[in-house]
Amino acid sequence: MGNNGTVCSRIGNDELGKEIFEELTAKNLSTDSIQIDEKYQTGIVNVKLENGQPDYQLS
Repeated sequence: MGNNGTVCSRIGNDELGKEIFEELTAKNLSTDSIQIDEKYQTGIVNVKLENGQPDYQLS
């Protein structure tokens, strides 16, 4: 479509957060809307489809 997308998120200042930040940078995506949280770890969401309906597990 020719438009630039923006990733808006908050990540922890932990290994997973650093990996996510590096991956965004490697793909030349803007990190201007990424916040780094010094207190909380990066969260994880597992999504499983059951009969076409998403089931979310947050950790």
